[in-house]
Amino acid sequence: MRGGVEKKSSKNKDQNIGKETGLFIFRKYKGLFPYLLVSMILGLIVRLIKHKITIRLVLFSVFELLGLNMVGFGGSGIIDQIWYISAMLLCMALIYPQIRKLKDNYFCF
Repeated sequence: MRGGVEKKSSKNKDQNIGKETGLFIFRKYKGLFPYLLVSMILGLIVRLIKHKITIRLVLFSVFELLGLNMVGFGGSGIIDQIWYISAMLLCMALIYPQIRKLKDNYFCF
């Protein structure tokens, strides 16, 4: 994360931090999305074979696929480890603008 921030700050200093943070989180999520989609499909197949799938389970799996567990939306439990990825992206969304604004306070080297 440090290397990306330093590279970004040297290129353009006048860009809006809010837009830049949104693009940063979007790029991170875009890289993870194919893996989440495959694991969601495999999880639904396993649930279909092992248990019955309800409409509620499918609807809540959309929140899980979008990574909205740590924001407050309920999940279905198909991908149990999504809470970690969701929390990581939420923390990145909070920390990235602070690092961009107060770069000297975060880096010692």
